[in-house]
Amino acid sequence: MFLWFVFACTPPPEAPDNLAALCDYMYGHAWDEDPETLVDGVENLSEWLSKPGNLESTIEGYQINDLSDESVANIDEKERKIEDTIVGAAVAYAHENSISDVIQVNFVEDWSQVYEGTYEDYERVFTESPSCLIEQGCMEIEYDSASTSKWAGIITVSTENHGQLRWFETDSLGNVLIMRNWLKNPVEVQPESLGIQVFAQYMVAIYYEDPNSDRMIRTSATWIDSDYGVAAEILDEDWAKNQVVKNMQRENETIQSYIEE
Repeated sequence: MFLWFVFACTPPPEAPDNLAALCDYMYGHAWDEDPETLVDGVENLSEWLSKPGNLESTIEGYQINDLSDESVANIDEKERKIEDTIVGAAVAYAHENSISDVIQVNFVEDWSQVYEGTYEDYERVFTESPSCLIEQGCMEIEYDSASTSKWAGIITVSTENHGQLRWFETDSLGNVLIMRNWLKNPVEVQPESLGIQVFAQYMVAIYYEDPNSDRMIRTSATWIDSDYGVAAEILDEDWAKNQVVKNMQRENETIQSYIEE
């Protein structure tokens, strides 16, 4: 009964088609030479979130099951294909802080200190100082990150990611920041005997000041393709979807707590 209670969970609700499509769209167009495609996307996203109940429901989290091959085809030199095993989630958060405060915590501060106790080691190297993002002294930067962390004190997880950050201007929202990242290589998980594998992960986050309030809206979407190995019989897809939502919510809450402290 205990195992049933832990693992037989109800999955998050499926995202409305327009939200799922917008997350896919924003990921695929994040680094387009012409930012006009991003302007259209974020203005549609803002309009959708401003409708009654939509922001609140997205803060609770949705599962999103669609990320197109086209959206990941040209992010780097690797040949990429979205598999049927991928699961995703979209989560929003309304920060009672300025966008510069959130950027400071997200990209300027030492992330291992923000997420204290999570990483055994963490390194993030930017193409230029990320502090230039705060005053918009730079409009585009990229980074590589490498980290090692522990799950439940017994599973060691090593990851390498590449990320991109970009400001773009809109008429209705002012300047908007978009972040896109992805796993450079499959995650290394030890001990190998568990058979846990993470083949791919993609994330996009959009930051803008809400024109209708003093809040800063951060909307993010993550897609993960993984195999839970020997635990797959009890850690099913619904469990995985809930974990993606909870991890994204935890990240937002951690950022907020760090700002307040």
